[in-house]
Amino acid sequence: MKKCENFSEAIAYLNEGEMLTTRELDQFFIHKQRVVRRFHGSHYTLSFEDFKELYRDTVFYLYEEAEETVDPDKDEAYYRYYKK
Repeated sequence: MKKCENFSEAIAYLNEGEMLTTRELDQFFIHKQRVVRRFHGSHYTLSFEDFKELYRDTVFYLYEEAEETVDPDKDEAYYRYYKK
């Protein structure tokens, strides 16, 4: 994950539509001109002013979803074994 160099860069990424995270446990993004923080199945929204006040000293990273890959050998073995 790419680390944001400073808070201004984090704000710029949010304005570009990117999603940010702090430790891969939460996501920050913009929806309807408010900053949304989503974590552990719940979320809340903040104005930009509140976001800046609360999170200005936080280290942010660009959020990247983990790519799930299927091992073709295991996939083939599974379907061969469970053939109907």
